[in-house]
Amino acid sequence: MQESQDENSYIHKQYVVLDQTFVVFDIDQPKNACQKLRLNRLAGVGPIYWRFQTNAPTRYIVSPNHGIMRDDDPVEVTITLYQNRFRPRHEIFLQAAPVSENGNFDPKSIFETTETAQVTYLDLGTTVMKIESALESSKSTTDLHQALDASASVQRLQNELLNQQKMLAMKASTAAQNQKNPGNCSIS
Repeated sequence: MQESQDENSYIHKQYVVLDQTFVVFDIDQPKNACQKLRLNRLAGVGPIYWRFQTNAPTRYIVSPNHGIMRDDDPVEVTITLYQNRFRPRHEIFLQAAPVSENGNFDPKSIFETTETAQVTYLDLGTTVMKIESALESSKSTTDLHQALDASASVQRLQNELLNQQKMLAMKASTAAQNQKNPGNCSIS
């Protein structure tokens, strides 16, 4: 039981935090779009090796892109979108893992096993995408309001039709009674 508890203790390890994981680039500007992030080491954690990885290395310049955090001073990281050419399938993620105090480790192999590594994916976007998303969201809201208004109109028409049918049934009933009792006429 102790062994499985030790294995599970690595599952949700967290060593560092970013001040934001949602990164929006303004691609309408004439120069390369960039965003600044702050990377902080959590309290009570030893030295941490961290690095940024991407599936589009020719599109993103991350500076600094790796390092060791031994103290509680935050690291400011700049992510630049080269030539403002964004694709929705682009990914950037941060990896972090504890290292020994003496600094003896191989940075190329430290993330081969994911047991002790933290991985944080950044949510990437552009201002144009966010404007389109906001417009789409407002259009969806308008469509919903129109559908609800149409539904309310249909409900009103159904209620009116039901009332008309009741009135017609009442008149038919009155007419049938008048035919049975011709001396008891009432004018409607």
